[in-house]
Amino acid sequence: MQFFVFNGLLSKQSLEREKSCMHRTWNLWGAIVIYLEVKRIRLKVSSSFAVMSIL
Repeated sequence: MQFFVFNGLLSKQSLEREKSCMHRTWNLWGAIVIYLEVKRIRLKVSSSFAVMSIL
């Protein structure tokens, strides 16, 4: 998941310093990432169903 990759890119020192600021944006980031993941999975499922119906 991109979320954890992004988390890993930040150094621990900057994370500690920005923790209070990040905590607020983190929830928003999480919501966006989860939304995109769900959308992508739904797209995959619907496309596979379309392929199955054609076959």
